[in-house]
Amino acid sequence: MSEPTLSSQVGGSRTASRGGPSAPAREQFLAPSETSSPFAPAGGTERGTPHPHPGTKQSTMEERSLSGDATEALDIVDATDAEQSLRVEVLQLKRAMQTRPVIDLARGVLMASFGLDPEEAWSVLVTVSQKANIKLFHLAEGTVAAVTGEPLPEALRQQLSAAVAELVAGRSAAQESEP
Repeated sequence: MSEPTLSSQVGGSRTASRGGPSAPAREQFLAPSETSSPFAPAGGTERGTPHPHPGTKQSTMEERSLSGDATEALDIVDATDAEQSLRVEVLQLKRAMQTRPVIDLARGVLMASFGLDPEEAWSVLVTVSQKANIKLFHLAEGTVAAVTGEPLPEALRQQLSAAVAELVAGRSAAQESEP
């Protein structure tokens, strides 16, 4: 039978020299206070000795290095997220710049056709877009195309008429209630 090694005696168990789990394998299953060694520096890391600050864990150089790596990784992820967010915003702004002129033309058509102000024309476009479940840009394209002779689909035409009528009725009711 072989003699137990020093490392197996330090851990408080002789199983390491007899084919049992080695000290590093055991340590992964033990709480931090159970893995402390009498050879560790003083200051609260020995078994049974309290930490210098109750409730805190004393950090080692390896832990600090790992936390620095984790912080660096989080910074990289944050930078990547920020870059992706900026790319999405740029694409949205490009799309808005391309679609805005058509939407403004449609507002002008509604303003000229029905005597609406700019905010009312915008409100009509948004309302119809939401009720018809159609993109505002596509509704605006259809409205502008209707001026050049291409008819709007019947459902959209009815919804536009209904939205304008509702807006005009609300405006008339507000004017009548004023003293």
